[in-house]
Amino acid sequence: MRPIPEQAKCIAVELRRVVPRPSKDSAFLNEEGHSIRFPSERGECCPMGMHPGAYSPIPTKGDFLPDPSFEGPSIRFGQWWDGLDMEDLEKALNLIWGEI
Repeated sequence: MRPIPEQAKCIAVELRRVVPRPSKDSAFLNEEGHSIRFPSERGECCPMGMHPGAYSPIPTKGDFLPDPSFEGPSIRFGQWWDGLDMEDLEKALNLIWGEI
């Protein structure tokens, strides 16, 4: 599994600060079968979409948060997350939220 890109680490820090760690048992692949998502009251979400300030449950094109400093990093984080396989999930959650 690839590590979180250096440019995207600020997104992991923000998620760790604000978003509770999702259960790996609740994870599923999206309809296309290539991106890991979690259920929420907003629908299926990627980790950035679980942030209470996210514009959408699956932010795209850098529309993660109103803070423009997150635009480039959120794109890189999304590319990293969407490149993961289900077998990478626990390692990825540990990279973002720390080991439990």
